[in-house]
Amino acid sequence: MCRWLKERLICVQVEQPESLRFTDVQPRRARASWECNSRRVQRFDLSVYLLHPESYVQRILVLGHERSVEILHLHPNTSYKIYVIAEYSTGYSYRDTGVLTTPQDGVRLSAGPGRCSGSVELLMDGSWSSVCGRDFGLTEAAVVCAELDCGAVSELHQGALFTEGPAVGRSFHCDGAETSLKECESSETRCSAAAHLTCSDEVLRSTGHGCFGFVELRLRDEWRPVMTSEDSDLDFGSVLCEQMGCGSALRVKYLRVMFRPFWWLQPECVKQRSGLTNCLDLDAHMSEAKGGLYLLCSEFVPAARASISSEGASVSSGGVRLL
Repeated sequence: MCRWLKERLICVQVEQPESLRFTDVQPRRARASWECNSRRVQRFDLSVYLLHPESYVQRILVLGHERSVEILHLHPNTSYKIYVIAEYSTGYSYRDTGVLTTPQDGVRLSAGPGRCSGSVELLMDGSWSSVCGRDFGLTEAAVVCAELDCGAVSELHQGALFTEGPAVGRSFHCDGAETSLKECESSETRCSAAAHLTCSDEVLRSTGHGCFGFVELRLRDEWRPVMTSEDSDLDFGSVLCEQMGCGSALRVKYLRVMFRPFWWLQPECVKQRSGLTNCLDLDAHMSEAKGGLYLLCSEFVPAARASISSEGASVSSGGVRLL
């Protein structure tokens, strides 16, 4: 069978029944797993598309011995089509497809200037209730910001007093390992004010687990992959890594993927720290692109655990490897 995938026509043979499955499905993340008995796979290429209308979202490269990966930066109440392709030294083999539908958000920040700032509310039994500001600290705030895919904690304080006096709400205690506020210990209590939180609301992110992967930038509430010219270097990459709180750049790569639509960054402008949105070229033409920008930053894993070569990049549960 043949299929257009990431601007390439790939003709492959189906080797086994579909085995792609999804676990730990949350509003903005999920884990994908699949089966493959072959030991000759160099890497798996997992691509995420919106189901209706079908449009590209992100691409994750996984080492050949791995059989699962966490998909980040999803949207709640959204259906996705997931494709997994196995790559051998002799070519590609079509493995699996699957449909993933994410649930509704279980927490929100309301009455604020944007999605990532406001009073903390939790969805309980079909209705939203306030989270008490008392005992709601930085650990709990970090869990909420991460759950909403809003970056790090920027500000935390108690909101305005409830107009009708103390009310019944919930108090939470998290240890920091939770991926959802509902996973934290909680108890019902009376409180006079809700927790009020502002997250950093990132404008730059990577599609990998933290500090590596294809780079994406948000403009006008739209996330798109970053593409740029081939004269970018480690200094350019380090500015982007710093923007994501990931230290400096260990490697700047261009994988042979042409994204459309995309945001085009001008390297020299970025290195002058003129502001990312000021460094966008909205008239850039696809023919100028070398490929999708892929970064490996120093804060992902110790350098000794990063294996780098000239062919591409893959992620393992124990580290990252640029292939």
